[in-house]
Amino acid sequence: MTAILGSTLLVMAGHFTVYTYIGAMTSEAFPRALTVTLSARGVGVLAGNVAAGHLVDRRSQEWTAVTLLGLPAAGLALLATALTSRRDGVRSGRV
Repeated sequence: MTAILGSTLLVMAGHFTVYTYIGAMTSEAFPRALTVTLSARGVGVLAGNVAAGHLVDRRSQEWTAVTLLGLPAAGLALLATALTSRRDGVRSGRV
């Protein structure tokens, strides 16, 4: 029970962190874009939850575990690629 509550706490904290940063970034540049941005994110999260629910119901537990571990790993790899390519571009004078 503690593990479920802990993981729920982390997920909700992550959601509110995203809301905070999206609000701060869009309110300065585009004040009216905040509503559209948060609505688009909400629709995307809803669609992702529905799709993930259908996939988890139809696939095996092993497939689900590999997917749940593989997606964050792929995201971290993309983040590392983006960060290193940005640094290389700045160092060489390219933007």
